Amino acid sequence: WNTESGQLVQELKGHQNLVLNASFSPDGSRIVTASSDNTARVWNTDSLNTLIARGCNYLNAYFATHPTVLETLEICHTSARKLAAATALVEEGDRLAAQELVSLAVERYQTALEWNPALQLSPKQRAQRLANEAEVNRRERRERSGGAR
Repeated sequence: WNTESGQLVQELKGHQNLVLNASFSPDGSRIVTASSDNTARVWNTDSLNTLIARGCNYLNAYFATHPTVLETLEICHTSARKLAAATALVEEGDRLAAQELVSLAVERYQTALEWNPALQLSPKQRAQRLANEAEVNRRERRERSGGAR
């Protein structure tokens, strides 16, 4: 219970009978409970922020290769995570540009530059160059396969 508001903060479920005693660890990180069902349990009292930080840390490698997921989870944004994911944003931009989706590619590159200002790229020029190369490659393949469309 929150002592100021009287609101239930967390309900600890697990005992099969009445809880007879509860004690906090000296650092407040755990609660030990004893029940009339002849069991004792240890409960972690991690705060929501601690749990979120643990989850974000667990996903570090995933965020580095899936920057779109990191973008949506602002709570997990750190400079280090953004820096690690910036390269994957550039790769996403390259794939989009190769599909001639220039404006979407430019957006990816711009986000990559926000996350890692040290990147050496010009978003519009890079996207247009890759889109042009992709178009030339498509034309050449059509010509080799028997005719231009």
